[in-house]
Amino acid sequence: MGNKLSKTLNKNWKLLLIIWLLSLIILAGMGMVCQVSAQETSSKVNENFEELALTDVIKIMQQRYDLKVAFEKAVIEGIKINTSITNATMKTAWDNILKDTELEFIMLGDKRIVIRKKQINNNIKEEKSFETKSMQHIFSGKVRDSKTGETIPYATVSIANSNKGAIANQDGFFSFTASTLPSDSLKISHLGYESYNLALSNNYDEFLEIQLNSTSSYLQEVEVRNTLPDMIETNAESGYSVINPEKVAKLPQIGERDIFRSLQLLPGISIANENASGLRVRGGLPDQNLVMFDGFTIYHLDHLYGFFSSINFNAVKDIRIYKGGFDARYGGRISSIIDITGKSGNKYEPSIDLGLNLLSADVKAEVPITNNLTALVAFRRSYTDVYQTGLFETIYDFAEAEIPEFIEPSNNININGEDDNFYYYDLHAKLNWNASEKDVLSFSFYSGKDDYDKSQSFQLENTTSERTETLEEDFTIGNTGMGFKWGRYWNRQLYSSASVGYSKYEKSYLYNIQSTLTENNLTTSGSWAVGRFNELDELTARIDFEYYPNEKNQLDFGVYLVDNNISYEDEIINIRKSFINGDEGTQMGVYLQNTFQPVEKIKFTTGVRSTYYSATNQMYLEPRVSASWKMGENLVWNAATGKYYQFISQAESDLSFGFDQDFWVLSGNQGTSLLSAWHYQTGLLYQRNGWSAELSVYHRDITGLTRGGYQNLMGASDLYSQWEFNGLLSGGEGKISGIDIYVGRQWQNYAISLSYSLAQVKHQFDEINNGVAFYADHDQRHELKMIQFLKKGRFNFSMDWVYGSGMPYSQPTDALINGSSIWLLYREKNNRRLPIYHRMDVAASYDFQIGKTLGNVGISVFNLYDRHNVGDRSFIFDRQNIFKRNGAPQQIVRILSYDHFLLQQSLSIFMNIKI
Repeated sequence: MGNKLSKTLNKNWKLLLIIWLLSLIILAGMGMVCQVSAQETSSKVNENFEELALTDVIKIMQQRYDLKVAFEKAVIEGIKINTSITNATMKTAWDNILKDTELEFIMLGDKRIVIRKKQINNNIKEEKSFETKSMQHIFSGKVRDSKTGETIPYATVSIANSNKGAIANQDGFFSFTASTLPSDSLKISHLGYESYNLALSNNYDEFLEIQLNSTSSYLQEVEVRNTLPDMIETNAESGYSVINPEKVAKLPQIGERDIFRSLQLLPGISIANENASGLRVRGGLPDQNLVMFDGFTIYHLDHLYGFFSSINFNAVKDIRIYKGGFDARYGGRISSIIDITGKSGNKYEPSIDLGLNLLSADVKAEVPITNNLTALVAFRRSYTDVYQTGLFETIYDFAEAEIPEFIEPSNNININGEDDNFYYYDLHAKLNWNASEKDVLSFSFYSGKDDYDKSQSFQLENTTSERTETLEEDFTIGNTGMGFKWGRYWNRQLYSSASVGYSKYEKSYLYNIQSTLTENNLTTSGSWAVGRFNELDELTARIDFEYYPNEKNQLDFGVYLVDNNISYEDEIINIRKSFINGDEGTQMGVYLQNTFQPVEKIKFTTGVRSTYYSATNQMYLEPRVSASWKMGENLVWNAATGKYYQFISQAESDLSFGFDQDFWVLSGNQGTSLLSAWHYQTGLLYQRNGWSAELSVYHRDITGLTRGGYQNLMGASDLYSQWEFNGLLSGGEGKISGIDIYVGRQWQNYAISLSYSLAQVKHQFDEINNGVAFYADHDQRHELKMIQFLKKGRFNFSMDWVYGSGMPYSQPTDALINGSSIWLLYREKNNRRLPIYHRMDVAASYDFQIGKTLGNVGISVFNLYDRHNVGDRSFIFDRQNIFKRNGAPQQIVRILSYDHFLLQQSLSIFMNIKI
């Protein structure tokens, strides 16, 4: 009954939209009533403070007016207050309290106050006495979020109206040197935060504590801002982008808020396979991306057949992607780096976030344990094993491998599904300790898992016989990871970070077919079963240093160790045929790089990694070079090249649509080749008056590609197709070339962007396609993407439209008959193209406040006009024709083709609240 109701609701999304809008009107009315009530009942302040310490004033205000006041102890010590307050509002009261100090306050709701040093908005400039002597000035400090107290990683800090400055590191620390000062203020900015100008004084030795205000989607104040924060930020660094997590939440989604799906809207990242976690960056494969979360690697990146990633949106503070040409600090992958910084928890007050959608429920809790110790836990779990909504059934039906129709229809076919069960979960936890002004220690933990099992029976009858097949399938995949990090600010010129990480990945797949044939009262039976098991353990340790010797140089250097233990087993159980691959390999190395800025508008970064790899007992050098040149007020040219090695990789397969069967292997074992690539890329970036345009041209030469070889095998009377592992293929080569174009325009409450990618990806293996290079499985010549945002008061609207040319597939050229077995022969690899791909997604949401509770409710429609996009094309024999001949193969075999269509129109409804 519940399933039927869910399907009906999913199909009648217009009715749901009307209901949803009515609920928004009711919620808005409730919010207005609560706000008016709060204003009417708010108490007036009447106090008289005579030469009273500010610490005592804060205690009095907290006790008498039920306030929570956040502050840094060192900032308020020694300050005396002398003022009288009569029948004043809370805002006026605090204006009077702090009027003769160098402090200011921020009201976050009616009962929460943040006190900090005065900061000057970029639209306001104070007159300051200012020296411009020709001497070196060192600026250093830390950037924090004013609401939560969390540090803001990678914030940009620069002298206003100049190119002199630095980008803060992952812990929010920054340092840079300047000998000439063209401005009397520092500009501090970060994606998703309001920019500020901080007036400079002559005290350059001061360690700066800077706080930025978030441009969050909904505010605790009554005022609603119609300013739309940027989603993507780029700078002069080649191939580098920063993603705004808050903005990502407003994009159309499939059930879950997903950062990885939003990354696919960037130019150069393919979107047409609808797999959110399997990012194909500039022609690379998903395993060629290094995904780091707080310093440790996450290998299990997908939930629910890959429709969305296993990274919980609620646990993410910052995400940045290097699409190629990344510097010597990063290694171990040849395509891209995705560096994720997790939230560390609110240091001012406890908070709870709750979320519910048509697939899962999630909760996030943040607790300040002490003034300097915070904790965060974010947990998400699907309820799909208890109750299946229409959205889940749409995804599940899409992912199911269905038996194609026979050429000759029969009324005696019965298909029965039983015991289908699917659920997923992920858990993020973090402890963050500001041990001192110079030391930050953190511990992060991650666990995620998908669990699926199913059984299905298939029965076919005719006048003389009856055949039954039973399929049992069990699939589990999971990842556990943890990391410890110690960051230390030694002085204004030196910062270090030491970390240890561990990650464990496990995948298990069991597939069993049992069949019986009854003819003339004689019953025969048979079975075919396969088990595939992949396990990976990784231990990492590294120490990184950032050193700022002078105005023109920044030196980065460090040492690292990565130890991998990988095993893979593929066994055809009933005939005892198995393949086992397992080995251990250790990488130990150092890196060194220098960023040199000879003049204000030109910057060079040169570096090298040197890695010893135990499995091959060799040393590998990876030189890296990049440059940028600010050619004018708004135009920047950049370029990068470098050598990249990868010591573990996934063996790509030709297995048909369904569960990901690729498996991890270690280079240097059983003939597995070492993966390497040269990157060449250059581009132009233009930004002016809300416009942003970027052109990138790139080329990559790859060696050491690995594939898993499989044969399409089935018995003459089988009803299902099987794939038999036939060994590893190694030593493949690849060539990738492409152009990415991006144009975007931002107004106050509306934004639009358009991107186009032209690319060609070719692979070559001696054992495939007679040794002739072929278009890779993910080669997509053209891809076009458009995104639009509109913010109207508390309402948020978004739309995306994507177009992609057809992906390659292989059409069999012949069939080989050997006794009771038949093989499909593919003499030419990827000799056909699927139809073009396109779709439109839309979303709308409303930000509300009821008392102290903040929330967001919305609706998202995926594939709005219900385009039937083809994701894969498979081939199988006319099994009924074979069956009617009682298992005796014929010399002419009819082959059927059938398409796996991607996700149809799907409706998602969600609600998130913050208590």
